[in-house]
Amino acid sequence: MVTCAACEKEIGGGPKLTAGGVSFHSSCFKCGSCDCALAGISYYTVEGKKICKNCYAAKVAPSCAGCKDKIVGEATKLGDGRSFHPRCFKCETCGKAITSSFHTDDKGKFHHSPDCKSSKASASDEKCKDCKRELINVKYFTLGSGAKACADCYEKKHAASCYKCSKPILEGQTNIVKDWKFHAECFKCPNCDKNLSGRKIKLQGGDAVVCFSCDDK
Repeated sequence: MVTCAACEKEIGGGPKLTAGGVSFHSSCFKCGSCDCALAGISYYTVEGKKICKNCYAAKVAPSCAGCKDKIVGEATKLGDGRSFHPRCFKCETCGKAITSSFHTDDKGKFHHSPDCKSSKASASDEKCKDCKRELINVKYFTLGSGAKACADCYEKKHAASCYKCSKPILEGQTNIVKDWKFHAECFKCPNCDKNLSGRKIKLQGGDAVVCFSCDDK
């Protein structure tokens, strides 16, 4: 006896289909979101549910960190969780898609490695200073000494910590006061919660950075 994986009833002589090694009544093989029939159309499996392409694009697909549109199909994923359309993951220097090794500059922009003229990585490329992993098709950072560290080692051993949230500062703008470093989104007045970038600031109590107007209160 063959049982339908959806309704758990016996599949008799009526229409049936097999997907992922299990059988379904044709009428039971439906999108887990909109209930449309999945027979003969593209679908995705998300957390055990089969989702049609339209529902996946509208409700589940990640947004491209470059163009902000939904990604349905091939994606370039970074270790920090961001995803890009392959066409959107481009070198800041030459504007061409990055398909091999790359590095990130101090502004968070991506570049071919070792350079745009030699954008195809080879086994002779440098290795991570710490774990000795070959830096081929992986994200890495260049340290002040000129040595290179893969993203994982950089985060664990070299990245500065944000004074407010204590999380590592990996990319993007960094605000520095004394020897304290802040993520751009963390650089806020603790009293009024306004971002302090471009504003007059002052130390309060020796361990807090506040805007002038709050310090005068």
